[in-house]
Amino acid sequence: MSDRTDLMLSLLLVISFTFDNKGLCDSDGNALKETSSTTRQGSRVVTNEKATESEADSVRREKRQAFRNGSYPGTIWGKIVPYWFDNTTSTKLKKEFENAVKAWEADTCINFTEMSSENQSSVNDYLLITTHYGCSSHVGKLRGWQPLSLGKGCESFGHAAHELGHALGLFHTMGRHDRDKYIILNRSNIRDDYEREFEKQTRENNKNYRLPYDYGSIMHYHWRSVSRDENPTMIPKDKRYRFTLGSEMISFIDFSVINVHYKCKGNFCYVVILVMPFLC
Repeated sequence: MSDRTDLMLSLLLVISFTFDNKGLCDSDGNALKETSSTTRQGSRVVTNEKATESEADSVRREKRQAFRNGSYPGTIWGKIVPYWFDNTTSTKLKKEFENAVKAWEADTCINFTEMSSENQSSVNDYLLITTHYGCSSHVGKLRGWQPLSLGKGCESFGHAAHELGHALGLFHTMGRHDRDKYIILNRSNIRDDYEREFEKQTRENNKNYRLPYDYGSIMHYHWRSVSRDENPTMIPKDKRYRFTLGSEMISFIDFSVINVHYKCKGNFCYVVILVMPFLC
């Protein structure tokens, strides 16, 4: 076995956490000391207006966190989120969306249910899954139906899980009010039509629940996302994460933000495998 393999194995940590309505706890239920700032972000929409966040059809999905303003808890869903597929959605899209739904359900107290034609008229607030608006979603719950779009190039688990994160109330991670402590934006290299995707939120509408900045969140953009050329749009101040920003999977911190944001009660146990991504 090589020295590199030995090093990788030594850095593989399997950590068990229990989550309850008091926050992050160890396996005995004792509160863990909260770390630096992060985790109560939102994505784009910070009011109840139907202002949609547009994202490129083929842009890799990355991150956001939890939106909370004076309308909270009116901006969060109940413990059941209804959804409806319109007639533009393909079998593949439905499969990937439902896989993303199962992933969010697995480690949060949120449940999703597909509406039937029989009960559609009796449900007031729901997600309309469509392909009409590229890759996009509102941030948090609006009143009435609201579109969650997975257009061309977005029919994947990562895209669906990312947009569901927005619908549940998560902003892009790189939009956190404290993001300047962790990343440097190369503004001159961001395409004009995507500058708003990097908009920094305020302390008033972006609550991070004192969770750490998550370079590997599904709500974080890739280091070259929406770039004018091959150069980066974002550079992490910790250079070890330069090529590993973003993820196609929901992170432990993503789950944690939602559990705090929705005041999930009971115990949610995680087995988290932490690998130093910059060694991969």
